[in-house]
Amino acid sequence: MSEENSNMFFVGCTISYSYPRAAELMTKILAKYGVKYGTFDDEPCCGGVLSKIGQSSEAEEKVKKNIEYFKNLGIKRIVTNCPECYLAFKKEYTKIDPSFDKKIEILHYTTLLANLIREKKIVFKKEVQIKATYHDPCELGRHMEIYEDPRFIIKSIPGIQFKELKRNLEYTQCCGGPIRIPYVQLRNILTKSILKEAKRNYLITTCPACYYNFRAVKELLGAKSIPIDLIELVAFALNLTPTLLEEDG
Repeated sequence: MSEENSNMFFVGCTISYSYPRAAELMTKILAKYGVKYGTFDDEPCCGGVLSKIGQSSEAEEKVKKNIEYFKNLGIKRIVTNCPECYLAFKKEYTKIDPSFDKKIEILHYTTLLANLIREKKIVFKKEVQIKATYHDPCELGRHMEIYEDPRFIIKSIPGIQFKELKRNLEYTQCCGGPIRIPYVQLRNILTKSILKEAKRNYLITTCPACYYNFRAVKELLGAKSIPIDLIELVAFALNLTPTLLEEDG
């Protein structure tokens, strides 16, 4: 099996349908530094959301099907863009197969990039003169305790003036996540308070659901802070995209 096929990049549903640019930029970063990863021709849903909405039997069926699918492909490592997918692979899949994360190494992209920076394979030379803060997504932070890697990446980029939000790390405030569908007003209240604290600074996130909510509420309320995905920031700092902000649409 080729290295590209044993190491897979898992995009996730939210990014695939709402923010494909993040996946495109991530593949550019991997290619630039010779990191060999394949992508799925027909990527399955990780199934993580199913258990959260009470569809336990459907979630278990999806997980079992995916485990078999990954086994048949001979996958040895999966890098995820989405914290929800990462959480599902690390916790939901091991409920069905306790040895799943021993057979397949599961990484969130922030850990992969942070390791490349620590190994001096990625070196930022371009100064990015912005003021920024970082919002810890619930799944990546509270649930999976990945706090340092995103901050290490941000602080490795020259020129950034970084300041923490008051509610951070394990005390991070939820952006509202998927409750925007049944309880949009509650989502707006939660997200508005984060945008307000970020003021006119760049509000960096590593979660597509958070990014979606920040962008939607910013437009709705005219907030001054600037939501941005960490992948976008890294790609800009590496001269892989000419502009810092994602183009609308």
